[in-house]
Amino acid sequence: MPVAKCPNLRKPSPLASSRTVTPGFTQCPSGSWLKVRGANTVCVTIRLFASPYCKNRAAAVALCETDSGLGLTGPYDTAENSAIQGYTNTTYTANKVAIWSAYTSVLVWIDGYYISTSGTFNMTDKTLTNGGVNGYDWEAFSRSYIGVALGNCVYLVPNVASGVVRARDCSQTSSGTSFCFRGAVCLKGRPGIAPCFFVAAFEPPATCLLVNPIGVATVQKVAGSSGMIVGFKRTLTLTTCPSTPADPPMFGETSVTETISSNTTIYSYTISSSTSTDNTTTWTVTFSGFMQCSSGSWIKVRGANTVCVTMLLFDAPFCKNQTSAESVCRTGNAIGMTGPYDGSENSAFQGYVVQVLSEASDDTKSVYGNYSQVVVWLDGVYVATSTVNITDDTLNGVNGYNWEAGSYWGYGPTVGQCIYLVTNTNEGRVRAYACNATTVTSGVFCLGGAACLTQPVYQF
Repeated sequence: MPVAKCPNLRKPSPLASSRTVTPGFTQCPSGSWLKVRGANTVCVTIRLFASPYCKNRAAAVALCETDSGLGLTGPYDTAENSAIQGYTNTTYTANKVAIWSAYTSVLVWIDGYYISTSGTFNMTDKTLTNGGVNGYDWEAFSRSYIGVALGNCVYLVPNVASGVVRARDCSQTSSGTSFCFRGAVCLKGRPGIAPCFFVAAFEPPATCLLVNPIGVATVQKVAGSSGMIVGFKRTLTLTTCPSTPADPPMFGETSVTETISSNTTIYSYTISSSTSTDNTTTWTVTFSGFMQCSSGSWIKVRGANTVCVTMLLFDAPFCKNQTSAESVCRTGNAIGMTGPYDGSENSAFQGYVVQVLSEASDDTKSVYGNYSQVVVWLDGVYVATSTVNITDDTLNGVNGYNWEAGSYWGYGPTVGQCIYLVTNTNEGRVRAYACNATTVTSGVFCLGGAACLTQPVYQF
């Protein structure tokens, strides 16, 4: 089916204006490789860190979510494991910087971190084999060896035969002249998958009608001799895609309801098919639950709620207390403080903070560079050593917070302390500290911003 880029939906309308396009095949962006993974087709790319060139796993998460990135990935099977090794070495050779020559091994982070020493992992890429690590070429002892620590993250060694997979502390960046983590293996979005639902095109001339996910649309099927091509974007729930698709886009069904989502947009659609007495087929498309978040924020589904989350940094003097966090989360389109809804959000928050820090102004970076850690305030104040009050009613209490040992139920916190996220520890640990603190020991860490809810750009 042909695809086409849709107009930005900041000012949505039921139908976009006619445009001239050239229908074509869906393909991966330059610098990435197309991979078929069972029912899924994905684009894989190798991304390398900018200065200081050796970075931790949190930086890899952030890197994989920029510039149409969809997150970390890894090899789907042994053939991909070898291929990714080759892609990594090719990318490295083409973009090599002098500092990497000082290391015996230059490594890349891949998806996965240990949640059990018996070989159980937390994965974000659901296109991998059984959502897991079955395609990883594990070095002996790396998967289930008792010495593997909880929270260790997974990486690929591209300069070893076939590209073996190992695990190490997620906060590691380099070690002497032994190794340097130079980048990550990422999924990259394919072109044409913007928030548009279907495209109808005549050739020649290639006059195209782009239909946005707003309102109700009716499309009538026409004979192939008309020269008209109609392409629908669907999220198939089938185990495998039809090898010889019959009656697309319905594939034999009379009605389908599915959901499409991206970093900033989510909506559901229903396609219903009907046939008139003269055998004319008509597709009726209805949309619901459409929501779009502003640029620089991320859309999150929390049970029955869908929210926009953003990480906001403080202005000068850049390191501020929790009261300032509450204030910054009420500026612009921000509507209050928030925190992670579940473990997956907790990990994502860590990557979001790293990304926002990397995009900060030079003035901001010059101050933050004086600290070994820049952390952000989260929603929550201790009212007892085992009770935390929160303001965001879309959260599941604080059950999604990845508490560091002792920070929640045990020793340590005192009444009145506030909650913050540490971004350079394994998967983002949550701790408590005095609410009026701005920094802790000169040069150690700076409370540099807050996790906030923001108003959506558009919602219905």
